[in-house]
Amino acid sequence: ISTPKKHIKPGEELCYNYHSCTDNMKEVEAAFCLCGARLCRASYLAFVGEQSNSHVLTRCHRLVERHAALFAAGLPVSSSSGDKKETPSSGDKTEANSVLSSNAISALAEIGLYPNKGLLRNAPGWLVKYVGSVALFMAVELKRLPKDILREHKAATAKELAKHENALSAKKWAPPPFGLGDAEIEALSVRENRTQSIAICLSKVRYLLGRGGAKKNIAHTPAPFRYLETETSESDNTEVALKFFGPHQKSLVKVLVQAMAPHARHGDARSRHLSFCDEMDDIARQVCGSRNGVVVGGEEGDAGGDCEKEDDEKEDDGDDKEDAETKITERAERTNTTGKTANQNRGSDADDAAFVSPSMSIKAGLLWLRDKLSSMDVTPGARHDIAADLVHLHAHTQKRWVVSDDQTHRSLKTEPIAVRENEVNSFGIGAEGASAKIVKKIPQIYKPHAAAMSLLTWYKQDAFDSGQFVNSNRKGCVTLPDVNCAYSPRPEVVVARSSRKEREVWLDCLRKAPDMAWPMASGPWGVSNHQKLLGSPALDVFVDAHQRGWGTTRGGDPVEESGHRKNDDKAPPKIAEDVLEWLENRKGYDE
Repeated sequence: ISTPKKHIKPGEELCYNYHSCTDNMKEVEAAFCLCGARLCRASYLAFVGEQSNSHVLTRCHRLVERHAALFAAGLPVSSSSGDKKETPSSGDKTEANSVLSSNAISALAEIGLYPNKGLLRNAPGWLVKYVGSVALFMAVELKRLPKDILREHKAATAKELAKHENALSAKKWAPPPFGLGDAEIEALSVRENRTQSIAICLSKVRYLLGRGGAKKNIAHTPAPFRYLETETSESDNTEVALKFFGPHQKSLVKVLVQAMAPHARHGDARSRHLSFCDEMDDIARQVCGSRNGVVVGGEEGDAGGDCEKEDDEKEDDGDDKEDAETKITERAERTNTTGKTANQNRGSDADDAAFVSPSMSIKAGLLWLRDKLSSMDVTPGARHDIAADLVHLHAHTQKRWVVSDDQTHRSLKTEPIAVRENEVNSFGIGAEGASAKIVKKIPQIYKPHAAAMSLLTWYKQDAFDSGQFVNSNRKGCVTLPDVNCAYSPRPEVVVARSSRKEREVWLDCLRKAPDMAWPMASGPWGVSNHQKLLGSPALDVFVDAHQRGWGTTRGGDPVEESGHRKNDDKAPPKIAEDVLEWLENRKGYDE
């Protein structure tokens, strides 16, 4: 039903704005209008590209905020029966509504989505909750965006007027009229584009979670990221402890020692390194627990409590070599006494008199490691100070997630898709003669966690590999780099991008732009993440802010217009001051 804003005379020609939009400039140019009206926009398609009209999105719905929304959607919620917690996963209508606020339900209705209907039919609770947060953001964007569009248009008009004032032409250029009403129409076009994107995204996610042609029920599909609740869950605490201090080769301490080994092969450096490994073994036993003096947990056949690389004892001589070999042999003998996994060890703890339970928290162990690294002598190839910075951030991370290993989030190979001739030659020479003949059948292969990557990039469904975009733009703000990036492969090689200049860029980024991925020019940050943990101090504050309404009921205003004060609820999230204080007060290598 259309409601006119003014009286319409009989026979008066009516114009209708469909809010049609596209992200393809060629389509905009081809969709020219022939009405000849003086105020015509020249095309009945509005251009909404990747960076077009993204003012609000880049203020309160960036990649880190979308991670926070997806993580928060899968957080356990308190059940009505008591302190027991359950993860929202049911597609039941009552339960789906219970995870949504009334504002979220209204926002979903505005874009044509309803819990347990249509694209949200039998959807798990975490998916409904995430889409609800997206709908709330779209409502915030629709309210704020017209002001941004109008301000940008005024700035562009002023720039164009200044250009024509200096021109020699006698005819002065007059800008076409453009007011707040026109900006609101353009904002509606953006909203229509967003609605189309989320619909395509949900269709793809339902297909992936239902395992393609199998069309399985997705109502009880677990969230794509599993929350490790270390404060209340002993099993989660054990898993995190082993990721940092466990005996397996991908734990933080094992990766650290492996990276340090090439810089501690001879003389006093070797002795200090072995002493450090002994101390770290003792801390690992206190954090993870031990049995017969060996750190519990790890995969069968792992090196137990041994910290050294296998070849550390090579290229040395005298008593130092004999002592090192003796220590390594003793550790190997202790290691052979345990071949159980972490869960098997934990399961027999109550009946095992040789088991010593953990006596140190994970944070205390990481802070010990941080202080130990910061006290070591730094060389151009062994930047213990940079490793200490990373361990400091790990220690002050409060919430951690790991990717789900559920089969619904694994890779998927679809049935071959028929490609027709008129689809291949839809444009250009030969397009008119193309038929519906099938020229090829190609199977589509989706990478693991493709559904999660699609949700994180819901507004740009034309991306070829959304996983690559996500992984390359969350370093530092969502995931922390491995500590081995602080060490070069050989002592004579200098660690790249490790000067005071890069460190100042990095600290400035942490303080002023915690939502950004760490720039390449801010440090030697690598791409690996052996512990497969998702979590950082920046992510902590954004998850907390999201749960208080950031990006859904508030946010989106420019910093200069929001009128917020420091620590005000309207202010953009910032990393805690005590976390930054230690980093800024630590003396740099070249200071």
